[in-house]
Amino acid sequence: MEILETIGFDLGHGETSVAKALVDSIEPPQMLEINNKKNQITALAWHPKLGYLVGEQALIQAGVTQLKISFKQKPNDDPDYRETMRTYIATCYRLLKESRQIEGTENSHLYVGCPSGWSSSDREEYQKLLQEANIPLLNVIPESRAAFMQAKEAGKLEYEKLKSSVLIVDIGSSTTDFTLVKSFHEVPLDFGSNALGASLIDKAIFDRTLAQHEQKTLLEKVFAEYPHHQARCELACRKAKEDYFSNEQVYSADNSFARGFESINEQIYFIPKVNQSLIEDVLNQKMTVLSRKSWLESFRAAVGEAKKQLDEQNIVPKLVLMTGGASRMKFTQQICQEIFASPETTLRPDPEPERCIALGLARVGRWDLRAEAFTQEVND
Repeated sequence: MEILETIGFDLGHGETSVAKALVDSIEPPQMLEINNKKNQITALAWHPKLGYLVGEQALIQAGVTQLKISFKQKPNDDPDYRETMRTYIATCYRLLKESRQIEGTENSHLYVGCPSGWSSSDREEYQKLLQEANIPLLNVIPESRAAFMQAKEAGKLEYEKLKSSVLIVDIGSSTTDFTLVKSFHEVPLDFGSNALGASLIDKAIFDRTLAQHEQKTLLEKVFAEYPHHQARCELACRKAKEDYFSNEQVYSADNSFARGFESINEQIYFIPKVNQSLIEDVLNQKMTVLSRKSWLESFRAAVGEAKKQLDEQNIVPKLVLMTGGASRMKFTQQICQEIFASPETTLRPDPEPERCIALGLARVGRWDLRAEAFTQEVND
């Protein structure tokens, strides 16, 4: 059968988005919807009558007995992790087919993103794992390549900048990755262990809210017995954080708060509150997972290390391209601007970081298939 479409599947630690490009078309890729939404929280739930649910439905459907969020990670042998990943991508794929947004079977080629810092063996293992979901055609592509392709093909960047050197800073929920693209060739910058993801900020807000809760002991018992309640509360913390960073000026006063909300039952509520003062405390809080450094320290150090590695190669990037949902946090842009302060360097945050990777993956797939077909014709 002929491949008619490429599907860009951005399975993120925090959110998932999907786009489609027609192989024989020059039109830009289009975003697809799961449960009538173009962006989904990466969540998987089990309902005794309805079966597996994903995204918002997994969170709001009454009667859910299991709920998992933020489960993307490097491939490993944990059977629970492997089953969650297979089930999640298979359920999303089924919903896209049932809504007739994709052809499915061998007419659709799925391209899934992964952090550029993952090794080639990690990427291969991840691809094998996702192929176990019985999706006929599936490849794993570095997310940095997708971000670069989207910027190039969408005409957002000047050709002169693109053909020289571009540093892609991808700030996601689980990792922050740096990739140098020089003369259209990608080189991930490796800093060793990479645990610097924005979900650590969510977790810190959750810990603070729980520690100050008047029913802390009871909540801890509820979370231990019913983990899906804790997952919902952590999402409430993420929503409060996102609301804050979308309206920082509004929440600069001490008596103004961005709030999340989760009801455990009719008597117990979990209401995380965030404002400028609290966010500053969280960003400067020492974290064990970051070797007793704060999030702010770790991000500044990571950007500084990227600058150092480029300096050692006498490379001044013409462009610093920021992507990933957490690139919307203004302080990350300010730090990148401070460290890459050369007048030769332009800082460019992607205007739609939550859609950039999915659209780019669909474009990468289309170009790869065309190049393959062209090579075959030349050989023939």
